[in-house]
Amino acid sequence: ECRIALNQANVVGPLLEAVKSEYPVIQGLVLKVLYLVCQEECVRVAMGEANGLESLLAFLKDEEMKDLHKDVINVVGVCMLDQNQLDAMKDSGSILAMASYLTTAEPVGQLNALRAIGACCQVGDNAKILHDSEIETTILSVLGSDSSEVLAQACYTVSVLVNNPLCKETLAKIGVIQALMGLIGNEDEKVQE
Repeated sequence: ECRIALNQANVVGPLLEAVKSEYPVIQGLVLKVLYLVCQEECVRVAMGEANGLESLLAFLKDEEMKDLHKDVINVVGVCMLDQNQLDAMKDSGSILAMASYLTTAEPVGQLNALRAIGACCQVGDNAKILHDSEIETTILSVLGSDSSEVLAQACYTVSVLVNNPLCKETLAKIGVIQALMGLIGNEDEKVQE
């Protein structure tokens, strides 16, 4: 019933318009609603059809919108769990936009993006799709972070990626193993794990 109602209500268009509000409180609330409704496949499909992910990822380039980045990543992250949407993100260059954000964001943003990527990699063939966008190189760059939380999450993301043979081979080729070995002496126990 909920799916039918969401589909009939055509919620995506109005929500994507509302997220452009000049009021950050409204933008934040709309992003929280988008996160909830994107749990439904029909809404994720509608997001893809409306180029909603691309418009949300544009927020990540705007430093003035930094307070909304976590909510944007949450919405994008839930859509990334859907293999069809992840494929569309690869084709549109949105995965590369997410990777760019991951390498340039502050530690909190990096942490949220890594969580989304780690969760995404655990679903179906999503790790291969991310591999096709060379996500391993991005993860390697984050392994140089000064934040122990980011390092721990990056290590976790690597541990998920190695379950895919293509990712595993690429991670070995680009030197992730050496980078991980260098983290063994890290003071933070979470990173050492």
